[in-house]
Amino acid sequence: MVMLNKLKQMKEHFNQGKNAITFDTSRFNDPLADQIEWTPVGGGSSNFQSHKLVEVAPSRLELQPTMKSKIFAYVFMVLGVGITGFFLFQALAAPVQDELLMYVIPVLFGVVFAGAGYYTLRKMSVPVVFDKVTGRFWRGKEDDTGTSDHPQLRNVSAIQLLSEYVRGNKNSYYIYEMNFVMNDTKRLNLVRHGSKRGIRKDAEMLSKFIGKPVWDAAG
Repeated sequence: MVMLNKLKQMKEHFNQGKNAITFDTSRFNDPLADQIEWTPVGGGSSNFQSHKLVEVAPSRLELQPTMKSKIFAYVFMVLGVGITGFFLFQALAAPVQDELLMYVIPVLFGVVFAGAGYYTLRKMSVPVVFDKVTGRFWRGKEDDTGTSDHPQLRNVSAIQLLSEYVRGNKNSYYIYEMNFVMNDTKRLNLVRHGSKRGIRKDAEMLSKFIGKPVWDAAG
């Protein structure tokens, strides 16, 4: 037991070392860079580019799911529906009533599989909106109450890019994160995914759109 705890501690220290940010923040020429945290804000993500920045109007950008993300979710849904339908048909065609029980678990498995795909699709389809008309940004669809409660773009000081080393049982990879750094040092996570090239491209596009610098610490 003691040996297992030591191994866990070694693993945590190793991951912390991978995620440690070691660079001179003076290169950003802003004292705010010394006051904020340089560790990841969000948690969990995919090891591929799940979202990309899209211009939906000259005054509006949105972070939307990529086609790869949608296909990933649809595969889960289709497989789940297929498994459920197949075993449900087998159960209804069972000649003996007692045999119905043997199909319960496969049917439930299919329902859970389809539900997971649907949940993933719904969650990733929620856009992050940047709107110059209102001068604000928010996550989700604009409701009837307007955007008065959403943060203002003019209160953004910079766009922060970070990387996080994720070590799994079968494979390890880097996750890249884009955050807004607000004037009051608060950081708001915008997106996390596995494409350094994609997140840098979106950061530059967003930087030009709102007129704020990119503080790139993605490695």
